[in-house]
Amino acid sequence: KALLGIVLLLGSLYGLSLSEWLADERTGIGEMRRITLTDGSHITLDSDSAADIAFDTQQRRIILYRGRLLAEVVPDSLLTPRAFIVESRDGTARALGTRYTVDQTDHDSIVTVIESQVAVTNRDHPQQSVTLQTGQSIRLNSKRIHLPEAASPFAASWIQGRLVYQDAPLDQVIRDLARY
Repeated sequence: KALLGIVLLLGSLYGLSLSEWLADERTGIGEMRRITLTDGSHITLDSDSAADIAFDTQQRRIILYRGRLLAEVVPDSLLTPRAFIVESRDGTARALGTRYTVDQTDHDSIVTVIESQVAVTNRDHPQQSVTLQTGQSIRLNSKRIHLPEAASPFAASWIQGRLVYQDAPLDQVIRDLARY
């Protein structure tokens, strides 16, 4: 019985990286959670997501290991304001304003600005940086940042607990539904 228990435990952990398993904040399949950060900002983790929160005297950093999140950023109250950064496997999204989402898929990351501006930088090529405006979205992977495009008006519908699609590829719809 003990051996069977160990095999089942290892089998359930297979595919999860240690950083995802030990992340500060995680949501299960079908679960969403809004988290108030120590500076008064909020992040909302979508279903099946994992992230670490790393605030220090230099910066406010959220490390997204899996899934997607909404960042609602308040200005830093310290005398020397700290940058608010969401880091994904493919790069970083630094808040120049207030509300944006970061979605880490199997192959790339997508940053969508709901309000204000966000500076997006590629992890492997830090010289590749783009500033997005309200209503813009960008896809990036380890090799490059694609060109900004108009965000779908439904890109953040998940925040209200709805999934809305218009002219979306079927594989994207299936991938999103599997998250729930």
